[in-house]
Amino acid sequence: MRILIDLPEATVEKLTTISTRRRVPRAAVVREALDQFLRSHESDTNDDAFGSWKRANKGKVADGLALQRAMRDEW
Repeated sequence: MRILIDLPEATVEKLTTISTRRRVPRAAVVREALDQFLRSHESDTNDDAFGSWKRANKGKVADGLALQRAMRDEW
């Protein structure tokens, strides 16, 4: 898939320098950088849900349906 993005000239120059030094297309450098960025943020998307039951339940053992109703009553 192709995506059109605007980059500052200084960024393009740095990408060109890296791609020339590594003898790979500039697009390959951009893809690698995006892959690294996305991998570094993968855990952020999943961690938000872990422990939410414990936080909502404040550490007490309770019936899940009762807790759900109590939470909805707050709305």
